[in-house]
Amino acid sequence: MILDITNFNDKFFCILAFGICALFIIMYQIWYIAKVDVSMNTSQSYHTFCTIVIEYFVDQEKYFYWILLHMYTVICTGSIIMLGIGTMSITYIEHICGILKIARYK
Repeated sequence: MILDITNFNDKFFCILAFGICALFIIMYQIWYIAKVDVSMNTSQSYHTFCTIVIEYFVDQEKYFYWILLHMYTVICTGSIIMLGIGTMSITYIEHICGILKIARYK
């Protein structure tokens, strides 16, 4: 009974954390697309830009979309790894608390 409650809490937190992460990624994409669209509609020349500065030692204008794909892949992978580690830590702590609650009963 106690472990079922903590199991539900862990699943809820995991779904909530992944949902919030996905929401931020989608909002960032909408903001980035809107920013590129506005810069393309002006009479000035279009300049490709990235929010994260990384040196790839290639022509960044030519391989802009490949670099962008690489950055998004790294960000998504890193986010999933960090969320996984965080949810597992919370699961371990709640599991330990549940076991100690069970051990407390006589």
